[in-house]
Amino acid sequence: MVSPFAYTYYLQVFYSDLPTLLCLAIVFNVLIGWSTFSHVKKIVTGVGLVLSVVVGEVVKPNLIVLLIAAVLVTVWLLLKDRQQLNLIKMPLILIILGFVLAVPTSVGLKSASHFHNNNEYAFPATHWIWMSYNPQGDGRYQSSDVQLLSSIQGKQAKQNYLKKLCHSG
Repeated sequence: MVSPFAYTYYLQVFYSDLPTLLCLAIVFNVLIGWSTFSHVKKIVTGVGLVLSVVVGEVVKPNLIVLLIAAVLVTVWLLLKDRQQLNLIKMPLILIILGFVLAVPTSVGLKSASHFHNNNEYAFPATHWIWMSYNPQGDGRYQSSDVQLLSSIQGKQAKQNYLKKLCHSG
């Protein structure tokens, strides 16, 4: 989590990427140590595991890949090594529970904060593609690109502008 690789590729948006990495660190630590935990420690870490997944998923919804990984590991262990599956069955169930609880939590937070998507200010997905191709940016975030795109009104107008850039660049 502190390596240059992590910073370069995962911590570029600090407020959402760091909670995701911390969530993954908690999940992996719980999975690794689960079979050695005492009953009390399993209860405490189980609650922490669920809360970690809920927070991680609410902050960064692409954490859903962890759910897919948990399901794949479960199926694989079900077919290959049921004894190992029995050792980590409860943390896998708690991870799934965390994802299930993240849905109403996210909806509740959006409702409480009166959040709604405003496409007028949204950037098209091609913005991220352009940033990787932009010769002035060396594939990095360019605030000048963001400022320029922010000055264009409407998502479709932004999309058209980026389409021209991608075809000319």
